[in-house]
Amino acid sequence: MTWLNPNEGKDPLKPRWSSISGLIECGSKANELQKIVYQLQAELESSESRRKGLEEEVSLLRSNLDGSQDDQAQLEGDVLSLTEAAAFLEVELKAEGPKVVATYKASREFETGLEKMGRISYEFGYRVALERLCWRHPEVEVEQDPFAECSEEGNVRMNLCQPFDDSTPRRNS
Repeated sequence: MTWLNPNEGKDPLKPRWSSISGLIECGSKANELQKIVYQLQAELESSESRRKGLEEEVSLLRSNLDGSQDDQAQLEGDVLSLTEAAAFLEVELKAEGPKVVATYKASREFETGLEKMGRISYEFGYRVALERLCWRHPEVEVEQDPFAECSEEGNVRMNLCQPFDDSTPRRNS
C-alpha cells in the first residue's frame, strides 16, 4: 500500500492527488520495466540455446579434427613406407635392368622385331625411290610391286621357326 503524505490536509478520507499521480507514473514505469524484463529473459533463453548449440558444434568439430589428425598421421606413415618401397624397387630395377635387357636382346622376338623394322624401312625406301622415279620419268612403268603378296606364294609351305641366316654362302672349290 502507498503511504500518503500526512501534511496535506487533516481529513484522512480526502485523497491526496499529488501522491496518487506519482504512484500512477510509477505503475506505468513498472509495467514498462516488466515488459523489458520479459524481453530480456526471452533473449537470455535464446542466447543460452544458441550457446548450447555452438558448444555441441565445437565438440563435433573437435572430434572431427582429432579424426583428421589421426588420418593425417596414418597417411604420413603410408607415404613414408611407399617412399621406402619405391627406393627399394628403384635399386632393384637398376640391378636387374641390364640383365633383363640382355635377355630380351638374346631372344627370338627381338631378332624378329629387328627383321621387321629392317623390312619396313627397306620397303619405305623402295616406295620413296619408286615415286621419285615415276615423277622424273613418267614413261617408265613398273610391272610388279615386290612387297605385294602373290597368290602363288601363299600356298608354299615354310618352317615359321627357321632362324634367319644372313651369312655369305661358301664357295665350293
